[in-house]
Amino acid sequence: GMAGRSRDPAFGSLYHRISNRGTKIKAVVACGHKLLRIIYKILDDKVPYDEKRALGLRQQKLVLN
Repeated sequence: GMAGRSRDPAFGSLYHRISNRGTKIKAVVACGHKLLRIIYKILDDKVPYDEKRALGLRQQKLVLN
């Protein structure tokens, strides 16, 4: 299997979500794509890895009408 696929919650949840509805190879490719996007962002912005951002947990502004 894919090494470390369940060690990082961001990649583990993505892998399981895609492999449950598709093929395992699609899940591996999706995880690889996500990893490349994260690496690019880290190198481009010179910021450390943030697990919350990798999980998609960003602070959302509350909009009051």
